[in-house]
Amino acid sequence: MLEELATRSHSDPASATVQSLIERHYTLIRQFWGTSDCADNQAEAYAGLGRLFVEDEFFMSKDGVPRPQFAAFMRDAMRHYATRLSSK
Repeated sequence: MLEELATRSHSDPASATVQSLIERHYTLIRQFWGTSDCADNQAEAYAGLGRLFVEDEFFMSKDGVPRPQFAAFMRDAMRHYATRLSSK
């Protein structure tokens, strides 16, 4: 999933294509968190996870190589998705 998103890191994070992938990512994250059946849409937590991509070296890097452009892309795409969730 992340590699598929990485191939689009040059795209607008708010584009329909990117947001469709982010929606799939969000679904996978909620399954991982064990909250996919929870009524709370967890927009704030998802946006917080997005911030980790730029604030935490583990999330910013792949195989020990920093990917700051991808990290910023993920933060922005996840924040955009979370904002849309919050307004529903």
